[in-house]
Amino acid sequence: MFDYEITNINKVRELAHECTLFLKCDKSFPLDKPCKIAAYGNGVRNTLKGGTGSGEVNSREFKTIEEALKEANFEIINNDYFDLYDLEYKKARKKFIKQIRKEAKKEKMNPVAYGMGMVMPEMDYEVELDFSADACIYVLSRICGEGNDRKNINGDFKLTYTEIKMINELNSKYEKFMLVLNVGGPVDLAPVMDVKNILLLSQLGISTSGVLIDTLLQYI
Repeated sequence: MFDYEITNINKVRELAHECTLFLKCDKSFPLDKPCKIAAYGNGVRNTLKGGTGSGEVNSREFKTIEEALKEANFEIINNDYFDLYDLEYKKARKKFIKQIRKEAKKEKMNPVAYGMGMVMPEMDYEVELDFSADACIYVLSRICGEGNDRKNINGDFKLTYTEIKMINELNSKYEKFMLVLNVGGPVDLAPVMDVKNILLLSQLGISTSGVLIDTLLQYI
């Protein structure tokens, strides 16, 4: 990576926090220092830096929020959760692709062309929560882009039952809890409006995860 690229990346990270917004804030953040943290949600390991199609962001490197937390010396206490989520995602993805192929065959279309721009809704699953950390975040991600409209269904514009249950339970158990919106479009937050801290992180390209770390620790 050239020096000018590093300079530009650092400058973007310095300014990108101005593109974020606390929709709700109870002053329990920022944290004094890196600590034991529980991290949940589809956006922790699968952080989105941009959208689909012309909304995509190409970069030489990108750190997920999971990687950025560890690099900043946070101790993530619930690593098993990510493996559980990956397993459930793979099963749901397999069913989603099978359904697209079935519908494409019915419409007598090529499955690739038929499925262009389609996004799999977030799925429901069972998970056991850990309440032993010093702080907790839930990173909610939704992909957006060209080729298909958002849908007013659970797992897209609406939250899933799993997301609602997890977010509300974590908010009630943790004194320091933050819902982080890693989204490129609106989501219906009506079922989780009791949450004390809601950060609209959005999708900030290569700086996405770093800006969240800076916000958690007030390095801005």
